Amino acid sequence: MQELTSKEINKMKHCIGMDYKKPYKRHGKEFYKPYRNRYVTYIHDEVWNGFVGKGFAGHEMVDEQQMTVFYLTRKGLDVLGDVIGVHIYNEED
Repeated sequence: MQELTSKEINKMKHCIGMDYKKPYKRHGKEFYKPYRNRYVTYIHDEVWNGFVGKGFAGHEMVDEQQMTVFYLTRKGLDVLGDVIGVHIYNEED
């Protein structure tokens, strides 16, 4: 199992809106369907670049202020779900 710091978990949860909307329970298990998958920050963000390096995230084009939109990949969603014990669907599902 992948280890994540509480800071990393919080950034990932915020990215998919899990800090505002809670998972639901069915048959004793927790599930979550993200309503978003984006985190806007500077391209040089250490945590998000670490996620990209591990295959947990990707990013869009960088603008003139060096800002970009990071997003979690399926691998990132799976790792977060494993760590917090929640099945996380793709936001497109």
